[in-house]
Amino acid sequence: MFRALALAVAQLPDRRFLRVFFAATALALVLFGLLFWGASTGLEAISTEGWPNWLAKTWAWLDNALAILGLIAALWFLFPAVATGIMALFLDNVVDAVEDRHYPADRAPRAPSLAENAWLGIRSFLRLVGYNLLALPLYIFLLFTAIGPFILFMAINSALLGRDMIEMVTIRHMDAKAREDFRTRNGWPILQVGLITALLFLVPILNLFAPLMGAAMATHAFHKARGDRPPPETSHP
Repeated sequence: MFRALALAVAQLPDRRFLRVFFAATALALVLFGLLFWGASTGLEAISTEGWPNWLAKTWAWLDNALAILGLIAALWFLFPAVATGIMALFLDNVVDAVEDRHYPADRAPRAPSLAENAWLGIRSFLRLVGYNLLALPLYIFLLFTAIGPFILFMAINSALLGRDMIEMVTIRHMDAKAREDFRTRNGWPILQVGLITALLFLVPILNLFAPLMGAAMATHAFHKARGDRPPPETSHP
């Protein structure tokens, strides 16, 4: 899997990767900007009329702090979901770029429709948000352990991201039953893809590239599991 990561990093300057990166990042920033605006506006709408002067001033400072803290919390919990969901809309460019460069003889026999890609993104978003929200009480309970929330975040999101990233690739190559069989037979490599992707989401700056690198690693993991081999001239770009 480290080779897959190295190959993904080496291909980041690819123009198709960069187009997806700028498009997905722009959409994610717009969404989180709207989220921050909504939270800030909602807090400012709370009337302080009749409050003691010291309390009104305290609230004026506190509502800004709460909006910022809310945005940070949203970035922690929602960024992987939003970024992965958006990535599904640009799936073809990422997987095509990897397969064109490394597996030209084993390219996908079909390209999913826009509706299929959108459904992949919606399902991925709902799974990531849903499972993390269900685990929220446990996140809070584990705060006193310091490292507990990190371990829980990694456990949940590694499994979900691995599944979602590999599905972005297998949907182009297999029917539903074959995809399920592939996931069953290759649980460990798929989990590795999710683990590395989840770690990347925790690193500032690198987290912007995490969906790209996750999709690229999933493509390499899929072809390696099938026994596909890149031609000699693409093994050492």
